[in-house]
Amino acid sequence: MNPAWSYGLTFVGVIGLLLAGRKQHIGWLIGLLAQGLWAAYGAASHQHGFIISAAFYGYVYATNYWSWRQGDHENITELREAAEMWKQARPHIKTVVNARPASLDIARTQLAIMRSKSALQELIKTHQREETKP
Repeated sequence: MNPAWSYGLTFVGVIGLLLAGRKQHIGWLIGLLAQGLWAAYGAASHQHGFIISAAFYGYVYATNYWSWRQGDHENITELREAAEMWKQARPHIKTVVNARPASLDIARTQLAIMRSKSALQELIKTHQREETKP
């Protein structure tokens, strides 16, 4: 069998690992595909050790892909929760930003800050309560 096949398959596997290292889950799929090609190479060249190693490596690639995809879903949920908290806090932040502290507006500014602070504290408490729910 031509040794160019083993070099090519190695190159494909390294590309998959580089992409996975850059946090692109497609890298795990490329690596999984490479293991299928390694198994075919092992069968064609009668080197059965390649088939066994491809099976083990394939399992690792598949489980890593699966766990990374699950992590993506958790991150999306966290981002949605943060966006919702921002939506609720935004009017209060605008009030503080739009208040122009001048000698006559100091009390108004302080009141706006206190309201924003208490509203944000309430949001944080609500979020913490929701996190602790089973």
